[in-house]
Amino acid sequence: MSGFDTGIDGLEELIPDGSSVVFQGPPLSGKDTFAKNFFYRGLENGESAILVTANDSAKNISRWFKENQMPLEKHSDRYGIVDCVSVSQELERANDQYNVSYASSPGDLTDIGIKTSEYIRDLYKKGKEEKIRICIDSVSILMMYSDTRNIFRFLHTFTGRVKSINGVLVSLLEDGSHEEKTLNIIKQIMDIQIKSRENNDNTELRLSGKGLATEWLEYKVEKTKLSLK
Repeated sequence: MSGFDTGIDGLEELIPDGSSVVFQGPPLSGKDTFAKNFFYRGLENGESAILVTANDSAKNISRWFKENQMPLEKHSDRYGIVDCVSVSQELERANDQYNVSYASSPGDLTDIGIKTSEYIRDLYKKGKEEKIRICIDSVSILMMYSDTRNIFRFLHTFTGRVKSINGVLVSLLEDGSHEEKTLNIIKQIMDIQIKSRENNDNTELRLSGKGLATEWLEYKVEKTKLSLK
């Protein structure tokens, strides 16, 4: 099958190979739930997946998957987590020496990039390169520690990388976290946008870019996924 499914129940559109996606929305719109589900959906589909987390520790993330009956251990040869927070915040580390790498801080984009690239390389060595998903949770947090130019270069490196390997990159952006001009600079290097908004008492999303176009669609945030109403 060509393309990547979004993992959003009821949404049939596939993300084309080699695409870079930004999911932008307000707080509590389910962005982090989407990212975790997108990451795990890839593993369940026989793909490889890398999660770069500046939002929570790898230990907490591993616990979340376990508590929600989404066992990572059965996919141990096809995933990696780059933890950007545990070292700088002196948090307890996960009991996993291969599947988790620790960057020095959310502001060390070079270290984050190296750790992520090492996972891509290792997955290729294992022959698991047919499909690779990379999720960054979140670009908004990385932007708190680095200037726009460095963030742009960091993301540009990975947008080029996913094109070359026919993978997919998903990055999260939070509304109101930065000036709109800054957000637009980041979004311009992305192929596809998933935009979330609050509309009266409903939460809606819309896909656009690279041949994809949907209307505003109502959705709900469930424990482990997003679902269209």
